[in-house]
Amino acid sequence: MQDLVRRKYLYTVNFAMNNKNLEVAPYLAISEIFDANVKYLDTIYKALEPDIRKSKYGKTLKGFIKERKKTDKQPEEVEVAKKKEITPKEGATK
Repeated sequence: MQDLVRRKYLYTVNFAMNNKNLEVAPYLAISEIFDANVKYLDTIYKALEPDIRKSKYGKTLKGFIKERKKTDKQPEEVEVAKKKEITPKEGATK
């Protein structure tokens, strides 16, 4: 099953890259491989023709990538905050 899923992702990315001048490329990225690694989605977006980037699905893909990057970084920030040691203020009692 994992091989089938991986092939689906790779074929979809390949199709989107080869058809970067069609609006189907960002549509496929949003609808079929939305949970793929952000770097693949970003690669597809960067390869799109300028007029396709301005299309409905191009704008949607851009917003989706932006949100994914924001949410993918949150766990790292939370983990760093947990590692910081909290010290009591001066004069505070235990």
